[in-house]
Amino acid sequence: MGLLLFLLTSFSDPGFVSSSNVSDYLAMFPYDGVLYEEKICSTCNIPRPPRSKHCSICGHCVARFDHHCGWTNTCIGENNLRYFMAFLFWHCYLCLYAAFVIAAVIVGEMKRKNLVRLLTVYYGIGSNFQELAPLIFQWVLAFHGEQLMLLLFLGIISLLLMGFSGYHLYLIIINTTTNETLKWENYKRLKAERVNTHEMPDDTSLSTVEVAKKRSKHSCSIPFFTRRNSQNKLQRENIYDRGILQNLAEVFFPRSSRLWWQDLTLFKVKYS
Repeated sequence: MGLLLFLLTSFSDPGFVSSSNVSDYLAMFPYDGVLYEEKICSTCNIPRPPRSKHCSICGHCVARFDHHCGWTNTCIGENNLRYFMAFLFWHCYLCLYAAFVIAAVIVGEMKRKNLVRLLTVYYGIGSNFQELAPLIFQWVLAFHGEQLMLLLFLGIISLLLMGFSGYHLYLIIINTTTNETLKWENYKRLKAERVNTHEMPDDTSLSTVEVAKKRSKHSCSIPFFTRRNSQNKLQRENIYDRGILQNLAEVFFPRSSRLWWQDLTLFKVKYS
């Protein structure tokens, strides 16, 4: 299953935009006027659809571009994000399952050899956790060291995978992408620099310390991913967020895969 999901993620079309399908991708999402505006891709020489980006590694514009994944050696976009998420979730489960099985094997060996009874009855060790734990750990390290190292490795990998999977699931729920998150951060930074440039007085006659004080005084902290509030702080309104269920459906049932059904429906209406 892991190999199948890896192959699906790596070799399926992530949503390459070409002259033959650009009109379909242009109709999928509107331009928000902040992160995306109408423009022509200078490399592909076609209109760049909203939420897309030209990948210099793949050499194509990719619809609903999220990021270029070095592990799968392909872009993660509109068509293969579902496979990428399934790939992450499956390996989260696989690592957790393997860690549980290894832990169960070690505990089973301890029970089979009556380790706790051996330590408490024959060696007179106290039955509390503080006295038993160091000796049990030494026994596991001596007789099952490989399994213990593998258990620790799988535990760390599981935490990393769960964090990465949870982050991408959060992005899907709010209907945004890694690329859009980075673009919004850059937009906030440029906007803040412009505000600082207009608000700060001339620094030519000030010392370095005074300049630093004035810059820190006029620097602005801009919150993430909302609209403008009463203090006139820059905030984002995500026009692509359509609710949790529709956001999930958009990823696991991509709009491009539904185009053939829409074309068939229009054909029936036209010739009925």
